[in-house]
Amino acid sequence: MDLQIEVSHHDSSQTKIFATKEECTQYFKNVKEIFFNISNWEHLFDNATKFSLVDKNGDVTILPPAPGDLIKIKIPGPSNKTGKGFDWVQIVEIKVVDENNVESYLITVSPTHPPGIQTTAHFFQNKAKNYFNIKKHNLEIVAEVHGRNEIVNYRNLPVIDKIRDFFVAKGGVFGLSKIHWELWVQNILDEKYLYKCLKNENRTNQ
Repeated sequence: MDLQIEVSHHDSSQTKIFATKEECTQYFKNVKEIFFNISNWEHLFDNATKFSLVDKNGDVTILPPAPGDLIKIKIPGPSNKTGKGFDWVQIVEIKVVDENNVESYLITVSPTHPPGIQTTAHFFQNKAKNYFNIKKHNLEIVAEVHGRNEIVNYRNLPVIDKIRDFFVAKGGVFGLSKIHWELWVQNILDEKYLYKCLKNENRTNQ
């Protein structure tokens, strides 16, 4: 994970403890399934925020996420005109660790531009990074989101997007702020939301 260098950052974490290793292992299998089905994350927010995993051409993909893939995000509040209504991030790393009784999965994303546009379409500059991590150790499952170098994006944008990015980044509306990611770490470990995601995933695959 990058060291905090500039401006703001956030850290969100949630832990769930189980009675047996078997129960923990089965539950983590379901958490991992949702973790890698990014287009289904909207159900962790009661559909208030939409996520779509897309390829470099902007076409929705049902393949497992991979470095280079893009995620377009539709958040409540003012739309991002530069991003055609969406904020855009790119997956820059996926890391898997399975050793010493620790099973861990990390997805790192960074603000980016949508296909066909050279301007970053996100309320943070492309120096920012978000780290999404789930891990299992003994009887515990931990979900974490860490944000680093969160600098408001004003570069090469129309005035309306500069104003919008300021208010979203500063929490003036319900954007991808610490409160938002607190919900992510909480709900991805919550049985109600977990099985809601799995149910909708099964419908999509039928």
